[in-house]
Amino acid sequence: MPILKVTLTVGSTDAQKLALFQSLTAAVQRAVQAPPENIRIILNEIPRADWWHTAVTPPPSRISLSEPQTAAENK
Repeated sequence: MPILKVTLTVGSTDAQKLALFQSLTAAVQRAVQAPPENIRIILNEIPRADWWHTAVTPPPSRISLSEPQTAAENK
């Protein structure tokens, strides 16, 4: 049973998610000849403030790169 894990930033519409699920399902069917009823897709949505691409965007303003935070400070 193929299981796909997809991570997106929050904000995709239900229609966009459905289109993604349908495209991924079709691709897995072609690639590994899995029947669609056996394909599972897990969608994880991350708030944009928690998504950082180091080469493109600066860190969210609430994150300081100068000093590491303790677990207590992260709460």
